Amino acid sequence: MKYLYLLLFAIICNQAISQEKPKLNVDWLTIEEAIEKNKTQPRKILIDFHTSWCGPCKMMTNNTFTNPAIANYINNNFYAVKFNAEGKDSVTFKDKIYKNLKYDSTKTTGRNSTHEFTILLAPTNGRIAYPTIVYLDERLNIMSAVPGYMDAKKIQPILIYFAENINKLIPYNNFNDLFNKTYFDTTDIADSSLIKWYSVEKAVEMVKQEPKKIFIHLFSEWSITSNIMFKTTYQHPLIAAYLNKNFYCVKLNAATKDTIDFNGTIYINESKKHPFHQLAIQLMNGKLTFPSNIYIGSDLNLISAVPGYLAAENIEPILYFFGEDEYKAKKWEEYIKTFKTKF
Repeated sequence: MKYLYLLLFAIICNQAISQEKPKLNVDWLTIEEAIEKNKTQPRKILIDFHTSWCGPCKMMTNNTFTNPAIANYINNNFYAVKFNAEGKDSVTFKDKIYKNLKYDSTKTTGRNSTHEFTILLAPTNGRIAYPTIVYLDERLNIMSAVPGYMDAKKIQPILIYFAENINKLIPYNNFNDLFNKTYFDTTDIADSSLIKWYSVEKAVEMVKQEPKKIFIHLFSEWSITSNIMFKTTYQHPLIAAYLNKNFYCVKLNAATKDTIDFNGTIYINESKKHPFHQLAIQLMNGKLTFPSNIYIGSDLNLISAVPGYLAAENIEPILYFFGEDEYKAKKWEEYIKTFKTKF
């Protein structure tokens, strides 16, 4: 199951990436195969542009892409394509055929001419380096071309950045900084949370005594971005202060084994076909994504569930939208146009 692969990814990449591990291969496809699969099950596409003479390309193939955590994460979040940047075969992309117009079939070693498909997608700042990893979205639009050799530790945040749509929220350098602070630069991370976290039952009890909305951060122990939100987003003083003032905050592990009484209804973890708790499933209407933020009114009815990782500057307008009851009078698209950040 997908969550088991992601668990392996989190454990291996964050604790012992540099150690020797059993090798596992990426499920490499041709570009045509990836596009065909994308038609029925949309997924982002990762293309490894390499050449036969490129030493760093071979190192990535033999080391980075055989790291079991990296391979599993790629296999479960991308269609992976390995493309010979100087190959002879024609390819079809977006209904257009691309060829290597000057391929020399008599050459057995050394450099050859560059394929048209490589020229289309792989250049960075006007030049092509090998290897270059190109990331396409589900509509086959290029998100980025990332040149150069990367080991497992270096490629990990890049994979997460594109796979989990964080590229739509913040620049990569910002995310990479938060990632590194969470996992490698622990001296910059406070030991105690600035937010007052309660259990579900305690939050419900407090609502009945002093009405206030409930904010639930739904997470899983294997979700890397959940951990980044805990260590960075919720440690921002402005975010923590607003949450403490306007919500009763709950951290809910989606796989908890605890029996939870939510306003008189008992929820359990059946531990049958999946590891997730009944309450988590109900709050997310069966569409579990980690992390997710859930907003519950002072009447204990669900207001909204917002899936996905959010940096401090991304979550701020959402908190105000629900915290100030703006959602009752305005649509989000209208509200966000006039929102003024306090950052």
